[in-house]
Order: sequence, then structure tokens, then C-alpha cells
Amino acid sequence: MAYEDYCLRMESLQHYIRQENTGCAKELAEQLGISQRTLFHDLEVLRAKGIEIQYDKHKRTYHFVKKNR
Repeated sequence: MAYEDYCLRMESLQHYIRQENTGCAKELAEQLGISQRTLFHDLEVLRAKGIEIQYDKHKRTYHFVKKNR
């Protein structure tokens, strides 16, 4: 995969998470055109960079954790 495609996918992933309307992992992976395994890998890449992401079962969406300062 070209680096540019990877960057665009990561930007799209973050956009969906910011909107807080991702659906479950399967639905989000389908929206992005990737497998669930790839989605989980991409989420781990973001978390390794210090970005906190959680899944809310009640809202059925991933979201960024806002830090209180």
C-alpha cells in the first residue's frame, strides 16, 4: 500500500471518530474499506502515539478521550 493511501485512511479514521458516529468495529471497518483486523491495528497505532480512544457501547461509537487539564 502506498504511504499516501495509508495517511488518507488514518485521516478518515480520525474524522469518523471525531464525529462520534462510527458504529461498531465491523461497521467502521466497512466504511473505511478495510478489515476489522486492520482497523484494530490502526487504532493501536494511534494509541501508541498517545491518542486516547475508547468505544462507548451505549452510543455505539468510538470517541477520543478528552483530558482534563
